[in-house]
Amino acid sequence: MRNIIKDGVELLANVVGFLKGYAYNVEIIKVFDNDLNLTVIFGIEIPALEERNKKREPADINHKYPLCLGPDGVYLRRCLGDLNMAIQHLDDTAFYCFRALESLKQYFGYILEISGDREQWEEMSKAIGGNREDIEPIRKLAFPARHGVPEPITDKKRKEVFLITWDIVEKFMDYRLKQYGSDFRLHPIP
Repeated sequence: MRNIIKDGVELLANVVGFLKGYAYNVEIIKVFDNDLNLTVIFGIEIPALEERNKKREPADINHKYPLCLGPDGVYLRRCLGDLNMAIQHLDDTAFYCFRALESLKQYFGYILEISGDREQWEEMSKAIGGNREDIEPIRKLAFPARHGVPEPITDKKRKEVFLITWDIVEKFMDYRLKQYGSDFRLHPIP
């Protein structure tokens, strides 16, 4: 219900924003009935990610934040920004998750001075494990949106996209921490 209402209000806000040159953000947090009695308060959580990350500690940020600094930190900063957008925009979840992973791929192009897309994906796979095919479910869902084709996403697919993406991003962070000589890990070392 929240997403349906938000989509309608965002459309109106986007039209007004375009006409006026303004940027608006829409957040639906509560629903009231006809008598103005509060009926629902929406949370900010994504249940699958909340469950996945329930053992994370607030202090974990102390290890991750420095990875976002400096010229090579821009790739992780962009990745995290896109993941925030993926959480906020239901129908564009795969688009933003794929773009987040592309930012991490670009890190390897920057560091290794390689420009080829395939080579960057290969270097990323070698560094963090897995292979390019691991992201194929996300790519398949993302490409229609990347080319202007609107496609809805089911809750099941959205959960899958989130979990795959979060696993890859954490592996990247662990890789970067290892580069810095840190033994802190979000993922157990295989």
